[in-house]
Amino acid sequence: MHDEKTEAYQHSIIIFTRGTERFYMRRSCDSSNMFKIDVDELKAAAKEGHAAGELHGKELLIDPAQVFPECDPDYRRAELVPDVFCKNPCLLDYTDRNARKNIRNYLAAEAWLYEKVLGPNPHESIVTYHGCSVEDGRIAGICLDRLDQNLCSRRDNKEERLDVAKVVREVGEALAHLHRLGYCHNDVNPQNIMVTKDDKAVLIDFDSCLRIGEPLTKAKGTMAGWGLGLTTSSVETDNHGLARVEKYLMDPSMSVV
Repeated sequence: MHDEKTEAYQHSIIIFTRGTERFYMRRSCDSSNMFKIDVDELKAAAKEGHAAGELHGKELLIDPAQVFPECDPDYRRAELVPDVFCKNPCLLDYTDRNARKNIRNYLAAEAWLYEKVLGPNPHESIVTYHGCSVEDGRIAGICLDRLDQNLCSRRDNKEERLDVAKVVREVGEALAHLHRLGYCHNDVNPQNIMVTKDDKAVLIDFDSCLRIGEPLTKAKGTMAGWGLGLTTSSVETDNHGLARVEKYLMDPSMSVV
């Protein structure tokens, strides 16, 4: 976890699995090996008197019912194969009751959107949906085409010229398709645009997508600087985000955040 005041990392949150079970732990950071984690060593170092899930406490078993919504029997069940990417919810805020509720609600809403709106109305510049990853009747993830490069990394590849006009056109066509369906993406930025091996732009990440005019919920839409500060799902926010994407691609000095 990052402390914005001191610009320092205060502790690490570790989510690990054992079989089909998931566990949550917190430990103080050691900057020398922050990304080299031995879970067995961390478990053995748990201190007496610290409750499970507390800093330096034992591992806390994650309750699937708290974070995974029930799966409608009619929803597609996906096969986890190499060409499929499973988008799983972030569980780093699991110990926060409101965060757990939001995780469950956002996952349910995004799965519904793919099942009822995007799945039946595909577009070549919107990521392809393959179904849900289901565990014991609950949605544990959303399965999509595996796309390995986002627009940020593609822009930074100086060896191959990027056709900016083509990218902007393809994302614009994806947004127009979405708007015709009565929805807005509300989070258009370079991190939510993937690029295929032949440089086709593909819009991803629909957990902020809502019907036009509905109040925004998830983090009030897109990240700072990429939206208009509006509080409802709007075409204007999408168009503004796309214009910023074009500017970002044309100006190498411009950063995402």
